[in-house]
Amino acid sequence: MSFDLTDLRLVLNTIECGTVTGGGDRTSLSSPAASTRLKNLEATLKIQLLYRSHQGVTPTPAGLVFAQYARTALQHIDALAHAMENLLDGTGGHIRVVANTALVNDFMPDVLGEFLLGRPKVSVDLQPRLTSDILRLLGDGQADFAVVASAQRPTGLVCLDLGPDPLVLVTPPGHPLAEARLVPFEATFEHDFVGLYPGSTMDLHLRDLMKHAGKKLAVRVSAPSYEALCRMVEAGLGVGLLPEFVAMRHGGTQRLPIVHLTDAWATRRRYVLYTDDSALSACARDLIEAISRHQVVQSQS
Repeated sequence: MSFDLTDLRLVLNTIECGTVTGGGDRTSLSSPAASTRLKNLEATLKIQLLYRSHQGVTPTPAGLVFAQYARTALQHIDALAHAMENLLDGTGGHIRVVANTALVNDFMPDVLGEFLLGRPKVSVDLQPRLTSDILRLLGDGQADFAVVASAQRPTGLVCLDLGPDPLVLVTPPGHPLAEARLVPFEATFEHDFVGLYPGSTMDLHLRDLMKHAGKKLAVRVSAPSYEALCRMVEAGLGVGLLPEFVAMRHGGTQRLPIVHLTDAWATRRRYVLYTDDSALSACARDLIEAISRHQVVQSQS
């Protein structure tokens, strides 16, 4: 069943005005034309929307339901028209971005804070996702672009290399590994870990590493965020695996010791991924440029 937008507006206006004549005037229709449209709509729906009397009109229970959904539909239509107008003049738009958890929490806020400040007509939907889900969402067209960190350059997509994003260990001060500065991951096997919350990308990655090494992961405590992870490491509860830029950001008042890993999987790089240049809106391209500039500044700091 399809609905005419004029009919939706007419029903709402008639209910609000309390008369068919008033509803017709507000919808730019004559009283006879408005009355005919309303009767035809009720005939099509096979249900009465309005009680009519000499005092005016009031909605039936079905009319109230119709008005509720009509109002929501028209609000979405108006929002769509507004978005198209913004896209037409190049000043606005909506950008869908997916990224790894660390990038959502500790990289993108700084980028968006600067990017959106001077763009009041631009909105961004930023969602944390596992890397496997990110690739699927891009392939299904459910995201405009993604920001990921990976040890291997992704294939099958446009891939913009932003630079290194290595994984490192953080240890409590005075920990046996604290002075090493460079170790293989197997050096951690005898130590307790502070892990990120179960099901997170880092939790799954850490468990997979231990499984391949034939070891059981000793997670003494799971933290709800990287910042909490660093606080718990600082308290001496274990060592933690996390991106280096996050360790630098949340490394405590006296900076937790950072130990680099010799393993190839720890030497990750950061990428922006999207399916096709032509599919990107102007504001999405601008955001990618802002991300690239921010990466350069972060790398130099």
